[in-house]
Amino acid sequence: MKAGAIDFLTKPVTRTKLLASIRLAFLEAYKTQHITEHHQAAISRIATLTEREQEIMALVIQGYSNKEIAQYLHISFRTVEIHRSHILHKTGAHNLLDLLRIAQESGFSASEI
Repeated sequence: MKAGAIDFLTKPVTRTKLLASIRLAFLEAYKTQHITEHHQAAISRIATLTEREQEIMALVIQGYSNKEIAQYLHISFRTVEIHRSHILHKTGAHNLLDLLRIAQESGFSASEI
């Protein structure tokens, strides 16, 4: 069980119990594959960002406004807006909530920047 077993069957096993265990195993394998695919896709999206975009994304995730980010990085407000737009476009996020989900799925840590 510790090695990842889904079920434990004892002989003699009924056909119904065997098929139910096999279905459960396939369902778990599908879930694991689905999670892994989402994780890899999110990592790929984050990898397309430049270093500056990742820096700004980290600050956005932490809840800073564009104005605060601009002051912190000593760049213009408009530059932050442009970077945020690029971040959303490159990651495929439609809004901040999508961006947070993608960051979480990728394992992106705002504290690493």
